[in-house]
Amino acid sequence: MKHTPGPWSWKAVRDAENKPLTVRGMKALLSAIVDKTVQHGDSVEDFYLVLSSDDPKDPVCSAITLNGPTAKANAHLIAKAPELEAQRDALLAACKMALTRTPFPVGCLGIKGALEDAIAKAEGA
Repeated sequence: MKHTPGPWSWKAVRDAENKPLTVRGMKALLSAIVDKTVQHGDSVEDFYLVLSSDDPKDPVCSAITLNGPTAKANAHLIAKAPELEAQRDALLAACKMALTRTPFPVGCLGIKGALEDAIAKAEGA
């Protein structure tokens, strides 16, 4: 199972006046997406919801992945994001600690700048 290759981006859904969609507008958008999918001969069997709560009385949908060969893998990847973020944070902490070592290990000098750049990007700098 392979997800859609990156880089990925996200976008806020807005109306023509750049305002957030109303509930009615969001329902219309989702309905149009399903209709277009069916018109193209695709199945809605390949739509996946990523839920942060699957309580049937109070479900919380974090993401929707649409039809296509990577839809299921994309949903799995998104669902793993909190766990991946925790692992990234642990790796960043280890890299920061390694960068403070004096002298920096000679065999790693070539990656020191790359590590610093990666840390800055991961932290949103």
